[in-house]
Amino acid sequence: FGARDFGDGQLRVTTLEPVSGTEAAITRGRWLATLIILGFVLLALVAGSILSRSLQRQIDRFLAAARTIGGGDLSATVPVRGNDEFAQLGSEFNAMSAQLQQRIDELRRERVRLARSLRRLGEAFASNLDRAALLQILVETAIDTLAADGGRARIEERRGSGYAVVASVGRLDQSEGAVHEAEEV
Repeated sequence: FGARDFGDGQLRVTTLEPVSGTEAAITRGRWLATLIILGFVLLALVAGSILSRSLQRQIDRFLAAARTIGGGDLSATVPVRGNDEFAQLGSEFNAMSAQLQQRIDELRRERVRLARSLRRLGEAFASNLDRAALLQILVETAIDTLAADGGRARIEERRGSGYAVVASVGRLDQSEGAVHEAEEV
């Protein structure tokens, strides 16, 4: 640094330090930088390993649920945690599983209805044109098709003698008045 001399001159002051101290400081700095870089690399490896294992566990859960569903058990669900893409995928997977179960239940109900209709058709042929049996089958088919609670068929035995119930299925408790009114038309 510069300073004023006793006169009008300039004095230059310099301090000297041993080179070995500077080299030691540089060496210490390099070691410290190397340790910090190695620490960050180690931290990145540990974080990557933890993240990789977490993703692998979630994928294993999806795979196990998919195998269970593939085996026919549609009640399998994937645990959903968080709000990330895997959680959204899990939610969609669970929704898909529920929809499949619902569709299969609908197909089972339709299969039962079809079997009943075929049985009734067979009964109709077996009844050998028995009017009351045919009307009973007709009412059952109508109730099944309309998913109604009940129904009945009435016919007029002789002209002017009124109508007699020849076939009845289910219950008409609450709608008896409306049914009677419709029959009179």
